[in-house]
Amino acid sequence: MTKEELIILSKTAAVQEDIPWELIYAICMTESSGNEFAIRHEAHYRWTVGESLALGERLGQKTSWGLMQIMGAVAREYGFTDQFSGLWDPQTNIRYGVKHLKRLKAKHGTWPHTISAYNAGTPIVSDGRYKNQVYVDKVLARWSDIETHVPLKASEI
Repeated sequence: MTKEELIILSKTAAVQEDIPWELIYAICMTESSGNEFAIRHEAHYRWTVGESLALGERLGQKTSWGLMQIMGAVAREYGFTDQFSGLWDPQTNIRYGVKHLKRLKAKHGTWPHTISAYNAGTPIVSDGRYKNQVYVDKVLARWSDIETHVPLKASEI
């Protein structure tokens, strides 16, 4: 996936869910470096959707997938019913990741709290810093950099 394609997908999702496209892009770059096939099993992840899950389903729900590294269980919570490999589709991945961001923003109020919760499940603050402060700082820095250095379209050069 090219940077330009990811920007277009981010802007499309931003309009649909009223989330800043720069934030969507910043999370994609922080989570997966823009790799739509990124995958990471999160053995410590405890939350799953459903009862008496088959091994493959349980493992898929405890895995983060694609550009936004959306957890399989989170995608299931929002109604994703396909095979987990479907989360490698960039549009599908961003759609579910942005739905999750929108709900977290409604719950936590501020973008830093939302970003922390997206990564850690809940924005845990101790001594004025998030438990995952490095992650929050990376996303905010990327977001800020995009806002000040939005690349020109080929037609604008």
